[in-house]
Amino acid sequence: MNKLLWILILFILFSCERNKSDSIVINNTIIDDNKNVSVIKEVETTPFDASSTDFNYLDRNRFEYFETIETPDINFSLIQVTNCKIAADFSLPDISSMHTGLGSDLPQSLITKNHILRGWHDEFYVVLKLDIDKEKPITFIAKNSISEYFYPDEIKINELSNIYNEDEIYGYYFQIIFEHKPWLNNNENIWNIIVKSGDKEIINESINTNFFYLLFNELDSSPFIKNNLSVVKVNNDYNYMFKTEDTDIIVIYYSFPVRFLPYTIYRPILYLLPNKINSDFTNINISWSSEQLKGVYYIRRYKLNNLPIGIEETIIIDNINVI
Repeated sequence: MNKLLWILILFILFSCERNKSDSIVINNTIIDDNKNVSVIKEVETTPFDASSTDFNYLDRNRFEYFETIETPDINFSLIQVTNCKIAADFSLPDISSMHTGLGSDLPQSLITKNHILRGWHDEFYVVLKLDIDKEKPITFIAKNSISEYFYPDEIKINELSNIYNEDEIYGYYFQIIFEHKPWLNNNENIWNIIVKSGDKEIINESINTNFFYLLFNELDSSPFIKNNLSVVKVNNDYNYMFKTEDTDIIVIYYSFPVRFLPYTIYRPILYLLPNKINSDFTNINISWSSEQLKGVYYIRRYKLNNLPIGIEETIIIDNINVI
């Protein structure tokens, strides 16, 4: 019976209908393909029955169920912050994060163009055609409006083969750890990536994507050093740096698993107004100063004219685990 129920859950989550505007409609939730984020503007008012085995009904009413879940009795005021003010007059909705297995799958067909794939975390996958000269050195360069950065280590390429037949080679690839640090780039999310084989340029792409903003224990000066942290410890100090003009308020969320459903609630527990300074970037120091604060958190930046108006449904993978 348990297996049957989970099959029903998976069927509901992946059963969707594509409308004329290329949006996905899941029950009464509209998800923009380009953003993978939805805002719940309307929720049915039928009372939620947690004992129901009708998982289609359960899925439609999960947002009412969220409201019935009480915030744990944790003194979140023990989170210590500097260079900002704690605001008490804000109240934003929860975020609903779908559970999913994420990863960057390499192509499983003949490579016809040299290109770059963005990984789900701090990495790029550089995919190369079969005609690459393996004897020539590979150079990887990341440029922005301020400066350019050369990958310092020797790059070795790997065969990209058929997972069922290793003798069938589709091309080659290599992986580069690339950590976006906002203080290295005034254009924020825009990087120009150049790959050379010997003296010949084989890739020149502009990467404009939403890089993660996690916590740092050091503010180093290389995008090829992994320094941001998804796991932090209590009673330690961490840096959260961001572009000053793009941020009016920072919201710290605390997560709750949702019983019966493959979702996690992220509930706002602290609103921070950064001290505006005459600088491109602002740094807030954050410390979880008590054992009772252990758990999973998420930090998001907003402009005051673009605050969420309803429960968002999205996928959060840049959360922070406090241990």
